[in-house]
Amino acid sequence: MRRRWWIGRRVVVLLVVSCWIVAPAGAEYDPFKVSKERFRQDVKRIVVRPIRVPADLDGGERIVKRVMHAVGSRLEQMGYEVVEDASFDALWRRFAEEVGGVYDTTTGVADEKKFELVREYTLRELASEHDVDAYVHLNFFSRVAQPRYRRVLNSSLTALGDDLTWKDQGMPFAEGLPVWPQLVVGQWLGMSIYDVRGVVLYGVSYPIAWSRIYAARSFEDRPSAEVYTGDDLDEATRMIVRHLDFERTTDPEE
Repeated sequence: MRRRWWIGRRVVVLLVVSCWIVAPAGAEYDPFKVSKERFRQDVKRIVVRPIRVPADLDGGERIVKRVMHAVGSRLEQMGYEVVEDASFDALWRRFAEEVGGVYDTTTGVADEKKFELVREYTLRELASEHDVDAYVHLNFFSRVAQPRYRRVLNSSLTALGDDLTWKDQGMPFAEGLPVWPQLVVGQWLGMSIYDVRGVVLYGVSYPIAWSRIYAARSFEDRPSAEVYTGDDLDEATRMIVRHLDFERTTDPEE
């Protein structure tokens, strides 16, 4: 296991940041940034933008294909017409080449002006050539969570380690003594929907599984194959699109 010592101030900051992750009890998050009626009337034909993941993510291609297919299929089942994702990618690449590239080849950071210009051109052409009303942006990201909110991570806490093992209840043990984890890092799937003018119509995210734990002044990473399992990915995609099915209930416990 790799070891890392923590500065108290940094732990406090991360704990404060993590507090906003959990909504107040009984509060139902509304992912719509416009009225549901407007969304329902305006959005009929959608394109799903290809997900970009780090090149070193183990099994990245499998993960992307599964999520893209699941989101597209669920949207079609709900009655939306889904345009082939290659349409977005092809237009984006064409306009990116025309402006000399959007991302810095050394740092990988996007030029904001070029990015917005290429996005504007891409959306305009999608609307003109494919009669697209909106596009879906999907992304994976990390969040820090307080361990007591285990349900937020949608996964039981189970880790492997030489001197830190986890029991069924999620309680870690170091040298035979129970130790609560200081922090838990979870991987999330985010989904945003924009109209062809770039206006945000919908935004939501859902946890996939925990990927790192901090406890006993150590941290341990979970293998990506255990983080991005088929079942967890399917559950995350189901939850991020469920509000878009206007014909069914959106009860979070369904």
